Amino acid sequence: MKKFFKMLLTGFLEEISMKKATSLLLIICFLISFSACNIKNDIEDRNSEKQFDTEKQVDTEKQEDTEKEKPSDDTDDSNSLDNIEPDTDYDEIRNEVECIYMTLEEVIPSATDIVKARYLRATMDNHMRCYYEFEVTESLRGLGLEETITVGVLVADCYISDRGISFSTYSSRYEQGKEYLLLLKRWTSVYDDGYTFGFVSDSLVIPIGEDGKGYLASGESLMYGSDLSNHLGSTEIADSFEKGTFEQYAVNVVKDNVMVHGNDYLESTDMSEILHGSEYVLEVEIKNVDSEYISDNRITCGCEIVSVIKGAFTEVATSVTFPEGPIEVGDTYIIAVNTSSGSQRYLVMSSKNSVYSIDQKEEIIAILSDQ
Repeated sequence: MKKFFKMLLTGFLEEISMKKATSLLLIICFLISFSACNIKNDIEDRNSEKQFDTEKQVDTEKQEDTEKEKPSDDTDDSNSLDNIEPDTDYDEIRNEVECIYMTLEEVIPSATDIVKARYLRATMDNHMRCYYEFEVTESLRGLGLEETITVGVLVADCYISDRGISFSTYSSRYEQGKEYLLLLKRWTSVYDDGYTFGFVSDSLVIPIGEDGKGYLASGESLMYGSDLSNHLGSTEIADSFEKGTFEQYAVNVVKDNVMVHGNDYLESTDMSEILHGSEYVLEVEIKNVDSEYISDNRITCGCEIVSVIKGAFTEVATSVTFPEGPIEVGDTYIIAVNTSSGSQRYLVMSSKNSVYSIDQKEEIIAILSDQ
């Protein structure tokens, strides 16, 4: 009987052990399967995230390409120079200029030409000079030889420190097809053929009204970036605008002016005429080329003064703008020059033939000694 119970107990225990083993095996299989499933899901999730990131990148690239391909909106470019492309690429250097305050009354006397003209377009070169082109509709004072006039402006951020005024010539106030009253300075240039034109003030804008007269419409007639009425300088000018007679007023002011500013000997090859007509004659060594002031027809160089042959020149170094030609850094030349804006720190050629070889020094001294 004892033997029977012993056998029964042993079998029972063995059965339990077998079940435990089976259960343990099932648990292990379940864990392995669960882990594998998690690993698979993790891989799929990571792949899904990677695919999403890739799709996002592709979509972003597509969007950027689409934006690049979008045509620029040129419908409102008439008052901005930012969209005028220069002839070639350049590194934009923002010009900053300090100006002297002058009223309209004070700038009118420098005019040679007073015209009515329709604004056509603007172009910009690689040296931050803007050229405004106008079709002349009526010449009130001047030589009257041109059907179109191109007026050059150095674009810059300008300020008048003693008045707290700041304005910019980077932004155009001219509207295409609109007519304006232009007060211009005409001169002959060493560096250009024909005539060169500039505004009596780069900030002055006077539109023509419906009655064909220049007018002081608020926000349209401008000087120094604000209403022209703030800068007239006299009640007489204000009255002339009100009566529609400003054009006649301006013409009367300049009626005795020269027709063209510039030297009579600009094209001369007569050395005596050039030397005697020039403000200074200097022996200079070319020290460097100023890369910011190179253009197709001129080049500005830093020069050291070797000797002063004519004139009371006090600077030891200066900047000189030469016409295009064989100027070499390190070489010495004799130059006949005039000041620009009265400063000895910046000089311009007095004629198209004002650069001489150092071998001509004795001849030049002899000519200047013969008064």
